[in-house]
Amino acid sequence: MPVSAAVSQISAGSVITTFILFAVLFTALLVAEISIMLKQIRLGPKHKEDIK
Repeated sequence: MPVSAAVSQISAGSVITTFILFAVLFTALLVAEISIMLKQIRLGPKHKEDIK
């Protein structure tokens, strides 16, 4: 493939903006996942008496 076919017309600003948005989105998802996991850890396992 020639280099001219591989070059994109997307500006560097668009690439940086997209990267930052993805980083913010996945960081928010990571924070949500960790908070849910910590909440479940604090609750602990269910006892046999609690399950009906």
